[in-house]
Amino acid sequence: MITVTCNTCGWVSVGVSREYAEREVKAFNDYFDKQNDDVRQAYGNRRASINNYVCLCCGRLDFRLAEKGDCPDGVTLNPVIYAPTS
Repeated sequence: MITVTCNTCGWVSVGVSREYAEREVKAFNDYFDKQNDDVRQAYGNRRASINNYVCLCCGRLDFRLAEKGDCPDGVTLNPVIYAPTS
């Protein structure tokens, strides 16, 4: 697992590839489209989108690898698209 820190706001997330995010969006939407209204409502009646894979705090896609001390132990991390530059 790769953890990354947002260069704008400092939130820590799990970095995933765009390909991974696209597969997960498709898999969820395939599932969601087959569900009844009660199940859809439990998910906020919204399909997944690649646009959900941004920093939850500021909405940016500008990350660096996380360093020790960036994030307290035990917090929940969300996935974000991360493409290392080298």
